[in-house]
Amino acid sequence: KYFGIIAFLLSCFCSFGQVRFSEAEIGLTSRYLWRGTQLGDAPVVMPSATWSANKFSFNAWSAFTFNNSYSEFDLTPTYQFKRFQVSLIDYYLPTPGESNDYLNFKKGESCHSLELSFDNSSVEDAKLKWMLGCFLLGDRNEATGNRFYSTYLQLSYPFSLGFVDAEPVVG
Repeated sequence: KYFGIIAFLLSCFCSFGQVRFSEAEIGLTSRYLWRGTQLGDAPVVMPSATWSANKFSFNAWSAFTFNNSYSEFDLTPTYQFKRFQVSLIDYYLPTPGESNDYLNFKKGESCHSLELSFDNSSVEDAKLKWMLGCFLLGDRNEATGNRFYSTYLQLSYPFSLGFVDAEPVVG
C-alpha cells in the first residue's frame, strides 16, 4: 500500500512534462540535528539530488554518520503553488546493526514514516517563512499501536545585516 502511494506519486510527477535534473549537493556537519534532536554521535555526510518538471519536484536525500550510528534515506515529491508548496516526505530510518528491508511496509516492522507538509520556504520575498508538517504513517505509540499524528510548526525570519544573511528559526 505504502509503496503504491510512492509509485503513484512518481508516475504523476513524470507525466507532467519534461523532467530535468535541477540540483545536487553534499553537506558535511559535525553532528546531525533534526528539529532540535541530535541523531547519531559522529560527523555526517548528507548527499541530495532534485529533479523538476513544471510545478513538481522530486528530491532524494540521505544522511549517514562516519561511525554508522545513524542513517536515513528520504524521498520527497513536492508540488509548488504560487505562495506555498505541499510535500509528502517518506523518511526511511534503518536501525543500526539490524537487518533492514527497504521494501518492508508491514505495520510494526517498517522503518518508513510518511509526513505531509505545507510551507512557503521557496517564496523569495516572504518576510516570515513557515512550515507545517504532520506524520500520517509510521508514527505510532508503541504501547497502544495508535497513531500519534505528530505535528510540527516551524517559523523563520530571514534578514540581511550588511554582508551577512541570517535566518533565525523557531520550531
